[in-house]
Amino acid sequence: MKNSQLCAIDERSSALILLVKAVMWNLIFPFCFLSYYAYSEELKCSALFPPEANLSEEKSCLILDAIGVDYDPHALKLFDHGIRVCGAINLSAKYLVLSKSSDGYIVILYGNACTSGMAGSDLVIFEKESDGSVRKVAEAVSVSNVEISNSIVDGHNSLIFHGPGLCHAIWIWNNGKYQLSNRICK
Repeated sequence: MKNSQLCAIDERSSALILLVKAVMWNLIFPFCFLSYYAYSEELKCSALFPPEANLSEEKSCLILDAIGVDYDPHALKLFDHGIRVCGAINLSAKYLVLSKSSDGYIVILYGNACTSGMAGSDLVIFEKESDGSVRKVAEAVSVSNVEISNSIVDGHNSLIFHGPGLCHAIWIWNNGKYQLSNRICK
């Protein structure tokens, strides 16, 4: 059997099976491991974002870089830039329509208890422009959940950022970005 046949990846296999194969092949044929990562769709930055966001691989990687996150495809984990002491961080991304004048927003919660405190995550929101570019329109620390408010300011839904404790931050659209307006306590 030729080495190229040993490195061949069955596209119908699940990602987990492929990872196990890659690790096993790495023990036998180290060059196969690199070959696996070069062709795997699962390891791209864009795989971390919802498909409806329709982000290119380049834009997806730029967003991760902008929020200070390194993606290690060999470990299948995300890390804070250079801060491996805190271990892997979590990342969840949603695609929301918050105004009729935009192509949508990518809401990202990321972090862990070490990097983000009790809430376990920080928040950043990027607006997707009609030309495909993205720009940061909000950033907050210690946010565990985002709720869309029925209140509309300048054509954009206001947002409620939930975090630890009984008080929650209300963010409104102001001068082209979301800004803290006030807090409500329950």
